[in-house]
Amino acid sequence: MNPRKIEAVTLKLSGMTYKQVASVMGVTGQRAAQLVSPPTTVKDQIRRRRQCADCMVPIPMLGERGYGIVHGHVHHDKITDTPEQYNHISNLVLLCSSCHSLRHGFLAKARAMRHQ
Repeated sequence: MNPRKIEAVTLKLSGMTYKQVASVMGVTGQRAAQLVSPPTTVKDQIRRRRQCADCMVPIPMLGERGYGIVHGHVHHDKITDTPEQYNHISNLVLLCSSCHSLRHGFLAKARAMRHQ
């Protein structure tokens, strides 16, 4: 793993947001997210599972002849101690959009905002 990627993942594991990681590293928020993200080859292996790890719903591939986009989210399963463990294939799961939202607590946040 390259030193910039290790630095970005270490900062993220310390509790920083992508915006904070970007500020410390002198990059954009998008670049910070890219540095923290697992390698494409690993994400592709996870996407081939084609089933949500939480609800077991099949996740379709959009496109023809297998050259498409899996409509799911590659998600880190646990917070780990090291950058190498964080993006390891054993720490990644494929989630449907609904389960991904639940994992991030988006529904609870939306309800709280609605009642303010």
